[in-house]
Amino acid sequence: MVEKAMVNVGTLLADQVQGRIATEVDPRLANDKDGMVLKARALLSLYREAGLPRDRLLFRLPATWAGVQAARQLESANIPTQLQVHRVQQLPKLVCQSSA
Repeated sequence: MVEKAMVNVGTLLADQVQGRIATEVDPRLANDKDGMVLKARALLSLYREAGLPRDRLLFRLPATWAGVQAARQLESANIPTQLQVHRVQQLPKLVCQSSA
């Protein structure tokens, strides 16, 4: 239900602004790559039903290692993403994990 409300707001905004509409994937899924991918795909499906094309969308994911992996998977399917740091404390951990 929350997802549908977010899509409704995003669709209304798309009528008012140019460019992409950013929708945040639930940050509680920050350590669940598969959960983030499923949620982004579900949101994409709702946007599609509302008539908003993929090229107008951007999905924000938590900047965790799981978020990086989810973004990689989504981007490979041509689903636009952006990583978002929710807490500065996450950044050193992300840098260490990405260089491993």
